[in-house]
Amino acid sequence: MKVYEIPKTNSPMVTRYAFMSLMADGACAAMLHGSISLHCTTDKLMMLILFYNILAIGTSLLFSVLADRVGNKHTGVRAAVMILFMGFVFPTRISITAKVVLMAIGNAAFHSFAASSLLSRSRFLSYGIGCFTTGGVIGVALARYAPFFGYLAAAFLLMAAAPCDKGEGLPEACDLPIRDRVVLKSRLAPLLILLLLLCCALGSYMGHSLSFEWAVGRKSILLIAAAAAAGRALGGFLFDRFSLYSVAASLGGGAALLMFSSDSKVLSLGGILLLNMMIPVLLSLLFRFMPRHPGMCYSLSALAGYLGLHALRLFPSFASRSTAVISLVCGLLLLSTSAAELLCHLSSFRSSAHTPSPSHSPSSEVLHD
Repeated sequence: MKVYEIPKTNSPMVTRYAFMSLMADGACAAMLHGSISLHCTTDKLMMLILFYNILAIGTSLLFSVLADRVGNKHTGVRAAVMILFMGFVFPTRISITAKVVLMAIGNAAFHSFAASSLLSRSRFLSYGIGCFTTGGVIGVALARYAPFFGYLAAAFLLMAAAPCDKGEGLPEACDLPIRDRVVLKSRLAPLLILLLLLCCALGSYMGHSLSFEWAVGRKSILLIAAAAAAGRALGGFLFDRFSLYSVAASLGGGAALLMFSSDSKVLSLGGILLLNMMIPVLLSLLFRFMPRHPGMCYSLSALAGYLGLHALRLFPSFASRSTAVISLVCGLLLLSTSAAELLCHLSSFRSSAHTPSPSHSPSSEVLHD
């Protein structure tokens, strides 16, 4: 298998998990903003949404530890879907809190097991995890646009969780010792992990601080979600082929469009698309430095993004300076990804220099079936 070739054996699994992520997030968002909102006041609904997010982020860290240790991860995916579906059908009149708890735990477990499975089979490529992250954006947007979408999402999610083949969910690309030999053993690795997580937080801070005059009404939610989803899918695809060239193009182009053309709907959507190309890049780079913990990479990045969202309340005045925020965050993203990619290239160079035969190199074991 060539270095920049997409693993065809993983394509059905990537598509399936991306579809399930769309349905899972769509069902949860539809319940929170749909049926649950009809049985409580606005203040209580805001508290329930905050409780749901904290519980989902917190339990995803615990489920990631379990997901990174088990063999067949799709078993955990099916169990998580059943918990989520139980929360979806749980009567709201009995207990709203119990309904929210079940859906938060089920959704957190699903994303932890699914992301761990995709990253462990990714051969350190970004395409699969990029497609996976598109599902949640589209699912939440559809739920906000049409709350009845949640009932369709729950039904399709249950059908998609049915088992297909015995090997689904099993680590296919490489075992843990081979993954460890590919990654650079450097004292800078923990620092780069923290730096990449900081980039996730600042990227979330920047994304939620943006406002557009044309973004009015429910249709604008769909347009922004479509641009973000397209950027995430395209970002992983291009990064696997062009590496830092795609990073520089996405950050430079996205920053320029959002700073100087935010009044234009088409150009600002293009800026959103370009900047969202960085999400699979950050996840892929985190996995390269944490090869034993694919699920934890996803959960930590989600936690960092959530903290970045709430940082808006702590620093609202800085968020109003959109030009400064965009230039600062994009510059830090470029420097961080460049440093991480440089260390990865040094790792590949050193491993190949100390290997007598190419046929027995660690990279060849990873990139060949």
